[in-house]
This record gives sequence, C-alpha cells and structure tokens, in this order.
Amino acid sequence: MSTLLETYKIIDHSSSALSTIAVAVAALSCEAARANLSAFDLTDSGDGSVAKDDVGVASDVKVLLNGSKLVTTSNKGDDRVDLNLFSKIPVVNGNVREAVKSLHSVIRVVANSGEKLGGKVLQLGFELGNLGDSSLGRVRLNLGSVGVEGLKGIFEKDCLKDTLRNRVRSAVEAGLEKDYSKLVKEVDLILEIVWKIVAWEAVTAFFVLEGGEKVKEILESNQSRRIPKTPKGTRDFAKEQMAIRKKAFSIITKVFERHCATALDTPAFELKETLTGKYGEDSKLIYDLADQGGELCSLRYDLTVPFSRYMAMNGLTSFKRYHIDKVWRRDNPSKGRYREFYQCDFDIAGQYEKMGPDFEVVRILSEVLNELKIGDYEIKLNHRKLLDGVLEICGVPPTKFRTICSSIDKLDKQSFEQVKKEMVEEKGLSVETADKIGTFVKIRGPPLELLSKIMGGSEGSELCEHNASKEALNDLLVLFEALEKSRCIDKVVFDLSLARGLDYYTGVIFEAAFRGGVQVGSIGAGGRYDNLIGNFGTKQVPAVGMSLGIERVLTIMEDKAQNQAVRASETQVLVAVLGDKLSLAAELVSELWDADIKAEYKVHKKVMKLIEYAIDSKIPWMIIVGEREVKDGILKLKKVETTKEDVISRSKLVEELQQLLETSNEDMIPRSKLFEELQQRLKSTTNEVVIPRGKLVEELQQRLKSTHEEVILRSKLVEELQQLLKSTNKEVIPRSELVEELQQLLKP
Repeated sequence: MSTLLETYKIIDHSSSALSTIAVAVAALSCEAARANLSAFDLTDSGDGSVAKDDVGVASDVKVLLNGSKLVTTSNKGDDRVDLNLFSKIPVVNGNVREAVKSLHSVIRVVANSGEKLGGKVLQLGFELGNLGDSSLGRVRLNLGSVGVEGLKGIFEKDCLKDTLRNRVRSAVEAGLEKDYSKLVKEVDLILEIVWKIVAWEAVTAFFVLEGGEKVKEILESNQSRRIPKTPKGTRDFAKEQMAIRKKAFSIITKVFERHCATALDTPAFELKETLTGKYGEDSKLIYDLADQGGELCSLRYDLTVPFSRYMAMNGLTSFKRYHIDKVWRRDNPSKGRYREFYQCDFDIAGQYEKMGPDFEVVRILSEVLNELKIGDYEIKLNHRKLLDGVLEICGVPPTKFRTICSSIDKLDKQSFEQVKKEMVEEKGLSVETADKIGTFVKIRGPPLELLSKIMGGSEGSELCEHNASKEALNDLLVLFEALEKSRCIDKVVFDLSLARGLDYYTGVIFEAAFRGGVQVGSIGAGGRYDNLIGNFGTKQVPAVGMSLGIERVLTIMEDKAQNQAVRASETQVLVAVLGDKLSLAAELVSELWDADIKAEYKVHKKVMKLIEYAIDSKIPWMIIVGEREVKDGILKLKKVETTKEDVISRSKLVEELQQLLETSNEDMIPRSKLFEELQQRLKSTTNEVVIPRGKLVEELQQRLKSTHEEVILRSKLVEELQQLLKSTNKEVIPRSELVEELQQLLKP
C-alpha cells in the first residue's frame, strides 16, 4: 500500500499544478478566439446555487484577461465561435479544482484506505477527462485559425481524443472492480494525456495570437529544430549507465563461463513461423516485420526459441550455451518493462542425470544475483506437471490447461479474486472449480519442509495419488536435496501458484523476485522444456534453462549507485600537455598505450582546466608537461585527489607508472568489513570444524579473497594477524569461534 500511496501523492501534486495552468491556458484561448466573457460574470450568492470553485475559475480568467482588447463582455463576440467551448470553462475547470482539493484533503489523513482514496482518484480521473475534452475543442478551433497543415498533421497523429476516452473508460471499470492498482495507473495516464492536450492548447493559442506565417516558416524551413525522441519502450544509456551495464555483463559472463558454457549468437529476427505458437497469450506481443523479399519475419521475442531452432537445424543433441543479447516485445512500457531489452540466457540441452541440469541452472541464477549484489531476493519454484495435476484434480479440461496457467501466472500482480473472475467469466470455469484451484495455489513455504508435508499426506494428499503429480514431487525431492547441499536453498520458496505463462515448459519452473525497495517485478526465470527442440526437427532433445531479467536488475543497480561515484571510463592516467603541441601529447600517450596502460590526453594552455577534467572524470593520475619540463627532460606526476606532485625522468615514464599502478592495484580489505568478509568466506560447511593453530594463517589465506577498498593491504593482513594471534595460548580454535576470537584481538 505504501507504493500505491506514493503514486496517489504524485497524482495529487501533478493534478494540482495542471488545474492552475489549465485556467491560464484557457484564458489564452479566449483571447485568441476573441471570445465573449459574459459567461464568466459569476458571483457566490452563498445559497449553494453556484459552486465556489466555478466562481474562482471565472474570476481568475477575468483577472488574466483584464485590459485585453481582443475579448468582449457584450454579446458581440465572434459568431463563428462555439460558445460552449468557453462558457463551460468555469464549470469544467472548477470541477477539476474541486476534485483536486478533495483528493488532497483525504491524502493528508488517510494512509491505508485504498477504497476511500480510490474513490477520490476515480472522481479526479473523470473530471480530468472532461477537462481534456473541453481543451481539445479549443485546440481544434485554434488550429483552424492557424491554417498550417503541417501543425494539424502532427496533432492528428497523437489521436488524443480516442486515447483519452479509452483511458477514462478503463479507469471507471477499474474503480467498479476495486482494482486500485489499475485505477491509479489509468488515472496517471489520463493525467499525462491531459497535460499534453493543455500544452497543445497553449501552443496553438499562442500561434493564433502571434500569426500563422511564423509557424509555417518554422515548420517548413527548419524541421531540424524539432527535438528528436526515442520510440516508446526504448531508451539511451549515458556513460555512467554504460559503466554499470558493462560491469554487470562482465560478472554474468564470468559466472556462465565458470559453469563451462560456450557463447552462441543468433539473428535478431526469425521466420515468423519459427516464433508462432510458442508463447501462449503473449504471442500477440511479437513484433512482425514488413515483407522484404518473400519471407515473413518477426523480431525475436526471447533467446530460447532461437536456441532450440539452432539445435534442431544443426542436428545437435547436447549443448551447454549462454547468450546475452537484445529481444523485442510489443508490450505496454512501464518502470522496468521495455519494448527493447537485453536477456542473459543460460541453457543446458541433452541427456544428463536426473534433475542435474535443473539443479545447476537454479544454482547459476542464485550465483549471478549474489555476485551482482543487488540485495535480498527469492526464487519461487514449482513443477509444470504438478500444476497440471492440480488443474486435472480440480476438474479443468486439458484443453484449458495452458490458458488457465496464464491466468494463475498473474497472481504475483493481482489478487486471487481478480484471477478467479478472469477464470470464471472469461475462460469458462465454474466457480467451484476456480475455488478448488485457489486452495492449491495458496500453498507455499520452505522447499523441503513443505514437500515433506505434501508427500507425508498432511497437505495435498490428492497430489500423491495422481501419477503425474507424484512423479513431479519425486523430481522436486531430488532437486531440493541437491540445492540444500549446494547451500543455496535458503533463497528458494516452493510455491504452487507459480505457473509461467509460456507454452513450452514441461517440468521444473522457477522465477526470481527482488525483495528490496525498488519495485521491478520478476528479475529472472526459467524452467525445463523437453519438447521445444523436437518441434523444429526429428530428434527430441530435453533442455532446461534460465533467463536473467537484466534490465530490471540494472534498474536496481542504478538505484543503488545513485549515491555512489561511478566512473564512466577506466582511464588510469591523463597526459596533460600545457600549450598547443599535439605531437608531444601523441608521443607520450602512445608510449603508455604500447605498455597497455589505460591513458588519454588533453592539450590546453591552462593547467586548471586539465586538472578539473581529471577530477570530473575521476582519473587518479596525471602526467603534466609544459615547455620547462620538455627543456629539463622531466615530467610532473600528480595524484589527482591530493596536492602531491612528484618529478620523474622523461626516460622512465612507463617504468615509473607501471610500478605505481601495480602498487595502487594491490588487493585491499577494509578494516570495517574484515569480520563480515571472514564470516562470508568461512561458511563452507555447517559442521563444526577444528582448525589447528598452526594452520590458521594458511586457512585465512585460502579463504580471504581480494576486495578493492583502500584500507588494509592484503599483503599486510596476514602479517598483522600472525602478530595478534601470538597473544593467545589456545592450541586449537573452533571454526565457529574464529571471528569472535579476531574481534577480541582487534579491539583498540
């Protein structure tokens, strides 16, 4: 509810600003149309016959137009003007003002009443729709006066009227269904559309007042001045974002290659027939391409189907591969949801030991999320055969299994009552069948514990009597035991509501969800698909895979990096040449490049400009050289974050920098995180292990891995620990007491 409340507040602030600006823009249109203002002569009689907000709007318009020679207060206004477009301004805008005030007063005192807030937001959405319609009428009137065809064409492409009415209709439906999340989303979209309409009204009214010839000149002779934009659902990435993305892709690739996978690349588009029928109800989201030579093609929707096509086309029966690339979906864009985005896939195809590949891909997903350090998450896991067993036990016809799975898959975003309504009203299930499904899909808990209850008969005894479900439960037992031994089962939740809407899944299915502050939805998913490769060829090759929702993971990483300094480049040294000699800069920086040192150069007459660039770019070192340094055969070496400067010989430039960079790159361990680091490294077993005192340092050396936080040199840490440990006479130390022992020794 807290996230919903924040959205309510955003709507409150935005609509409040709009209600004020819309009145000023309406006044501008009155002047452009030489309107009659007699309808604005309203007074508050105190008997309630005229709303106070209507009077306020009328008064504001008259104040804004005071002294204007274009409007009139008599009945001599322009006869060609639709009087309703202006006479209704006090009522329409007054109603919006009243709705805004009403919502604002409730938000201040209500924190958790979705119904009360929802009612106010619905009222606001309805009044905003009226405001948009009223403003649209004046836009068209203004466009008729401007007479510039190019401007009309741009306006018509927006289709604002139809879009606005559809959104108002959707908001009303959501309000009646008490689906407050959808209601807030729809009203937010209404608000966005009305802002655009009011902006159009302001621009067109201004053009009428200033003269159409100027507009025509701008549109026809200088189209390049129009600000370009990216298509909906796509985005550019600035250098800081690219630094984060590069780091993430590097970590992911490292994990994939640790598990001995090889890379694969496939075309960005496939034959349409290759993709058709693989994605259930989501098939409508596939981007189809225009016929460019006799073949119907579509942009790839995911990386799994192209992988399966590749396996079948090349007659392969075994392949462990990873693929990191873009896919495209014609979806409705929202936070963390784009039309063009990257997927990071890992798949294992072929015959292996029972549940071996399934265990490994779940383990890989856990490894990737841990090493990306995004924070807390959980991996929901289920089995498609178990879910099919549930549907059969509940009386769902086999022909409806996949479509009902698509409904169940929405339970992470909707309540069961909403999903139940869809299953009954849209997909033809009986209420009794839907209710019985509800008793199963609410089952979730710790994997081995919950599985034990189900197989022991205390929960879901019907599943144990169903052959396919019993087989699935036995598979899950093998999987959960492997995950437990692999020390990653603490992140896994056995959840019978997990369905995964894609048609090709046949066995284990799983989905990772972030549990931190940023709401992004699923951040990774996958499962077993034993029949997909066979659909493209003659051989049935079983396979299982996972896909990381990297764009959503990157949204989390970017949010975490907001208060951290992010280096867009890895530049180690800036060669700063005072003056204008490019040849000198070229000579010095080329020596560094040849030595594999990451360097760039700048030539400028002012040294402070060069230093400011290094600071802004977070470059740690500078080589500064001017005429005097060239004459004396020396260079100045400056550490950018300090005022310290050293003089080095020109002939030893590369040697000095290599030694310096080697020392500065030595592994560091922050003292403040020493115990946390030790605790993480020593979690290799749940059993108590005794470490002989003489082996302690060796144990620490094996367990400690490098970090790059500059506090304690790793090379000095072991020496320091050796000295500290001489102060105790204990011959052996239990592993579980090691951290406590070190804490005592390191106390100041």
